[in-house]
Amino acid sequence: MESPDSITCTRCGSPASGRFCNNCGAPLTAAPCRHCGAQLSPGGRFCHLCGAPLGRVPSAGGRWTQTAGWIVAAVASVGLFVVVALQLTGGGGGRPPAAAAGGPALGGRPAPDISNLSPRERADRLFDRVMRLNEAGRGDSVAFFLPMARQAYALIGPLDADARYHLGLMDALAGDTAALGAQLDSLRREEPGHLFGTMLAYTKASLEGDTAGVRAAYQEFLDRVDTERATSREEYSMHTRVLDAFQADAQAALGRGPGSTASRP
Repeated sequence: MESPDSITCTRCGSPASGRFCNNCGAPLTAAPCRHCGAQLSPGGRFCHLCGAPLGRVPSAGGRWTQTAGWIVAAVASVGLFVVVALQLTGGGGGRPPAAAAGGPALGGRPAPDISNLSPRERADRLFDRVMRLNEAGRGDSVAFFLPMARQAYALIGPLDADARYHLGLMDALAGDTAALGAQLDSLRREEPGHLFGTMLAYTKASLEGDTAGVRAAYQEFLDRVDTERATSREEYSMHTRVLDAFQADAQAALGRGPGSTASRP
């Protein structure tokens, strides 16, 4: 017989009492989200305001955090920190920077309500969140949000070039060069000559220590950049600063002055 104080767990449907369900462990009382402070619904799996999962947060010494640190070291070792930081933050004109999803945003902005966003908008918000946290050096938070952001892109259906670029950069941050290679192959097959494919090829080569591959990606980018940017693709306008920075870095690495795309080193 159930006690007078028992309630039904909203997660598993079992009779329960106290603060947590003794069947599934779900909280039975409302509590604030530890990421954005919103008052949670009892038994919920995700915060309705910021989308953060309500389970255990990975520890600072977990695999994701260690891998993220290795990525930063690998980027710095080839002298490309500025360019990759721009890539990872999605900086550029066109699309306004998305507010951070899932927590008190950087700079003190409140976390946005993502409940009414489309799956793609949620994925882009999470991408922006991960890359801003990475830029700020907040490894624990990157470790927490990175798996969620990668999964969000996996759930949105067919990926366009911009989505594959975002996902490939997060695969690189996770140290998953196989997944990065899969995004690169798909992007090259679906959009031959796309600059994002060349930039992902560079990212993969740099993480693997492939100096020849890095130079080849630089050369390919410089050979195609003028023609490609003349197409006025929307995704290029959204990543103007990224493309400009990558072009300048390629020219410096290959000893070619700005605009001298006709001559080879």
